[in-house]
Amino acid sequence: MWFPPLGHLAVRLIINGVVDRAVQNRIVDEHSRPTVKNTIAVLVRVMEQAVRDGIISVNPAA
Repeated sequence: MWFPPLGHLAVRLIINGVVDRAVQNRIVDEHSRPTVKNTIAVLVRVMEQAVRDGIISVNPAA
């Protein structure tokens, strides 16, 4: 499962606080540690691609 709180946001609107809140919600929802780590890894890669594509200047998930 992806981060539902981020699904409706444009990439430009995803900032550090939004990422932190989404990760904490995953932990509170009692997802396993590997699930949280894997989800963060995917988010980091997606945001890195957005940096390479020039959509954002800094990866907020890194």
